[in-house]
Amino acid sequence: MSTTITRDTATPALARIYDQIAPGRRKALMGVLGRQTEKEYRAWFRSRNADSPNKEGFPRSNFWSKRIANATAYDPAKTTDTKAVVVISDPAIKAKVYGGSWGAKEAKNLAIPLRGEVYGVFPRAGTIPGLRFVPSQRGGNTVGWLASGEGKETVYWWRLQRRVTVAADARALPPKSRVQNALSARALAFFFRPKAGGVS
Repeated sequence: MSTTITRDTATPALARIYDQIAPGRRKALMGVLGRQTEKEYRAWFRSRNADSPNKEGFPRSNFWSKRIANATAYDPAKTTDTKAVVVISDPAIKAKVYGGSWGAKEAKNLAIPLRGEVYGVFPRAGTIPGLRFVPSQRGGNTVGWLASGEGKETVYWWRLQRRVTVAADARALPPKSRVQNALSARALAFFFRPKAGGVS
């Protein structure tokens, strides 16, 4: 005589998952996924800092790891039963994602630094004494330069341009597959977390 004991573990597990994703009960899951999304985006931006060296050899501004990563945050106030919102509050990310062309807002022209000593410094700050304007003879987008000294002692500090064009960066945001895989894993961990004393 043989005895077979069948234990149904699937049905309770599925019922538990359904209970957590039933209409009106999904906000906790959305919150977990929102926090995971913030984590994935910040990790991506910090990794971009390492693979985005300054082309001119200027001092690093840590644009990705500090400026953009620190501006990325999950907003729990906007979490609903159907969505979680992660905001990148720095407008500079738009230029990286979409690219575009921009002109100066508070000055007549854009000042593009040519030397590391003035990287991140505006000409009007007075850092370089005796600045003079050297006009461009070619016309076009470049208006001229801001320089100091005379003759062979001339040092060019900034190039003045009417506009600057930035190409879209295909790697500005993390790959969708990377984020989706992380969220799927986090959702499974949420569904099958211990009933008591577990961490969601």
